[in-house]
Amino acid sequence: MSQAANLLAKSGFRVETTMFHSIDPLSLTALKPNFFCKDKIIKLRDFDVIIFQLVWHAPLLYVVSILKSYGIKIAMEVDDDYFSLPRDNPSWISFHPKIMTRRFSDNRIRGIKYNFKVNNKIDILKRTMDMVDIIQVSTPELAKVYGNYGETVVLQNCIDNELYDQLPKRKNEKPVIGWFGTRTHKADLELTLGCYPPQEDFTLLLAGWLEVRDLIFKDFNNIELIPPYRIYELPPIVKKCDFGIVPLVDCRFNDGKSELKGIEFGAASMPVIASDVAPYRRWIRHGENGFLVKKNKPKFWIRYIKELLYDKELRIKMGKEAKKDAIKRDIRNNIDKWINKYFV
Repeated sequence: MSQAANLLAKSGFRVETTMFHSIDPLSLTALKPNFFCKDKIIKLRDFDVIIFQLVWHAPLLYVVSILKSYGIKIAMEVDDDYFSLPRDNPSWISFHPKIMTRRFSDNRIRGIKYNFKVNNKIDILKRTMDMVDIIQVSTPELAKVYGNYGETVVLQNCIDNELYDQLPKRKNEKPVIGWFGTRTHKADLELTLGCYPPQEDFTLLLAGWLEVRDLIFKDFNNIELIPPYRIYELPPIVKKCDFGIVPLVDCRFNDGKSELKGIEFGAASMPVIASDVAPYRRWIRHGENGFLVKKNKPKFWIRYIKELLYDKELRIKMGKEAKKDAIKRDIRNNIDKWINKYFV
């Protein structure tokens, strides 16, 4: 979303971004934070198109309805299948109809379960989709999930190759296997346990989730941990690696995900080994720009990790193919799809 917004601004469009909690439903204004002077007030009625990202906040239903009455085109972007959240995903608690989250005195957020519906977030999500002009998703699978609620458009996730091209690759003494993500991927990462070669042969770089070492890789002494990062910090993290892994449990929720991690490694001229699930069947040409692990079988994880770990020439060859595919998904090569959908 931010990459598209930045490029639209450079193309001559007036683009502003704000957080949902800064919107005043009565004045239809929002704040754009300014660290050097007074926050800028944005008048929502001044815009031709407004894209909301995942509306679950009740007051925004009112905002959407009023803005539509002024003839403003309204879209909502949804990038996950919230109807199929697995129980081990932290968001499952946040969206469960009979669970209300609450912050306790120890500053931890816990869910309290009731025998009746107390959480209306999914209902608000559905009501918003019924109301907006466009539902924007990133995959054809999500278009099927949300297509019954209104016009759905697939605008695939893209990357900015220039952010990767201007950075040198780190020279590693031994190959680095890269993974990045959040605590929502605990079950996914556990698929790879027992599938790694001797630890002295590689370094495992894990970015975005500091607790992952203690929860999953406590027996590893060859880990490079990187704390949660901002989007512009990702390219230099990826450039530290030699190839990536993207394990995903085969389930309906993961079928709705995009192949973005594969594209990001591809932008750095690196192949990935990924689970054979819907998004990576689209991205990976098996044996050419990466490997697909059939049915998440350990024997295949072991085989492909070894192939890329011990064959530098193969990594380079497959990385070049991955880069070709990443160029096709550069935001500059796809911004016309945004323009044609929203402004033509």
